[in-house]
Amino acid sequence: MKKQLNLLYISLNSLILAVILILWQLQSKLGYPYKISGLWFQVGLAVVSALFAMVLPVWMRILAFSAYHRKGQVATFKDFMLFERLTIISSSLAFALAPVAFLFSINLWVRYFVTFMAIYALYFSYPSDRKMNTDLKLFKLSQDGTMA
Repeated sequence: MKKQLNLLYISLNSLILAVILILWQLQSKLGYPYKISGLWFQVGLAVVSALFAMVLPVWMRILAFSAYHRKGQVATFKDFMLFERLTIISSSLAFALAPVAFLFSINLWVRYFVTFMAIYALYFSYPSDRKMNTDLKLFKLSQDGTMA
């Protein structure tokens, strides 16, 4: 279980890191940062970054736990793994927005905010033992996927 989640986490984020490194190497050839007109792109980038990094994972967590506890349903191990995968994918999308912030000529504080959201998302979604144990307890499952 943890091995699968670590593989997903590392593969997605390594791919994004490779894109960042390639863009960094090709910076002089590509000629970015590209000019943008209007403030809407900067605000949109910051909002979408915060959505993927913080709002969506917390919202998924609240919905998952409330759905099982309120309705009296029992979560399955498959539901738990889906929840963990979606959390990792959401954080990877937030991490993917970090190079976008550097491709365009936008406010420096927006770049910092998007980068901070990316780092936070990577931290939040890492499938550590402590996080996995906490999530398993909240889903009322044990390490082997049976009811606790």
